[in-house]
Amino acid sequence: NKEYDVFHKNHIYTTVFYDKHRRNNVTAVLQVSDAMENRLKEQYGAPSKSLADSFELQNFDLVNAERKQHQLSTLKYSKQNSETARKHSKDMAKNHYFDHT
Repeated sequence: NKEYDVFHKNHIYTTVFYDKHRRNNVTAVLQVSDAMENRLKEQYGAPSKSLADSFELQNFDLVNAERKQHQLSTLKYSKQNSETARKHSKDMAKNHYFDHT
């Protein structure tokens, strides 16, 4: 039930991602050079509104890519829905709860 494997060969890290809900089919491959990997000081940039906004939009795009891959209609962006989801996420973080099972 592994979701990914990481391999290191010829100065390149290769991460292979699996879909654990679809017989562990490969869903993506990411390759990063040693030089690029070693340049990373932190996993994420310094917290800012623009960074949070970009992560939210990236997540929205990833959801739509996944929906399209499974022959589902894509979602339409809604600023109001985005604000509601953000408030819900902040509430979950503040109250230390997270459970989707």
